[in-house]
Amino acid sequence: MRVYNAEFFRPDYSFITARQFSEMEYSFDYVSPDSNSFLCETVEGVSSGDWIQITGGERPIYGIVDHIDEGAEDKKLSEVFINQMTALFRVPILFDTDLQPGSGSGSSVTLEEMIADFVRKLYGNNEDALQNIRGLTVRTTSATPEWGFNLKSTYEGMHHLIINFWESILARALVKYQVIINAEPDFAAKTMTVTIGKSGAPTKVIEADLPNVVEKSIIVGRSESAVNKAVIYNGANYGEHINYYLHPGGTYDTNNTNRITPVIFEVKDVDMSESTRTFAQAAASAAVEVFGGAQINNNITLTVLPDDEMVNPAGMEIGQMVQVISDGISYTSIMTGYSFGELATVVFGTVRTELTKII
Repeated sequence: MRVYNAEFFRPDYSFITARQFSEMEYSFDYVSPDSNSFLCETVEGVSSGDWIQITGGERPIYGIVDHIDEGAEDKKLSEVFINQMTALFRVPILFDTDLQPGSGSGSSVTLEEMIADFVRKLYGNNEDALQNIRGLTVRTTSATPEWGFNLKSTYEGMHHLIINFWESILARALVKYQVIINAEPDFAAKTMTVTIGKSGAPTKVIEADLPNVVEKSIIVGRSESAVNKAVIYNGANYGEHINYYLHPGGTYDTNNTNRITPVIFEVKDVDMSESTRTFAQAAASAAVEVFGGAQINNNITLTVLPDDEMVNPAGMEIGQMVQVISDGISYTSIMTGYSFGELATVVFGTVRTELTKII
């Protein structure tokens, strides 16, 4: 029987208590964050917002205590509910729309550095000292210079709006640019490392029809009504435009060959009045808004044994690109979740099919 060890800490890394338990089904979902729970002996002195580290499974688990229910088995057990560590970033922020390249401000900040700056403002050098996380290190591992989320100012001419950091920036950064954020505490060293960037792991090829795969599900998210052609006009000269075409497999470019049909098109224009970029650069950014993430617009789940050496579910990274081959077709996707229990499930793609998650 497997034994898990749960250690509880204050956000200043001070140790509170520890408990052992034997049963847990843990799931992690980057696209639609999960809450998990487990039963253990009654926990005292732990509050909502405290941190937790769970060891003994295939992966170390870090999280934030959501709440604790007492009373199971004549109040001898507690059910501890925890959120993913990424819940730190499900907070409102004041966003400057001029940060987006092509906004007219001449901004050249990369997507990763923009995210890093907000993390530092939230938890590194916040004017409220009690909000700051001790020992915080924020690092970027990639650079995406051309990005944008078409965020507009709430009030005309003010170039600011209040948004949810996770929903409006971080979740969309994965979908459109494959950029992820990870927060990992080191309780012994009393540090927190936040890493922002694309996965550096090599693309993994998985044969989904082999007998080691206990169960599989492949759902392609693109529908017949999805846009497969984008016409981008120069807002300073409407006689100039660039067409982008979507190809099978989710790639897109200006090549009018091997296209998806029937043609479903979208027309956009780009404001070049104050832009420091060329029209071709601005059009490329607009095309990302239309087609970004088309390759990973699917939902692929594969269930294997936790110690399976071919899929290696414990060794894969969130954000790692994959090629899943099934029935002779190769699907491009990205790892966005996993779960471990008696079996292990790896989840790829950005489409979610469970009703509760869609809602």
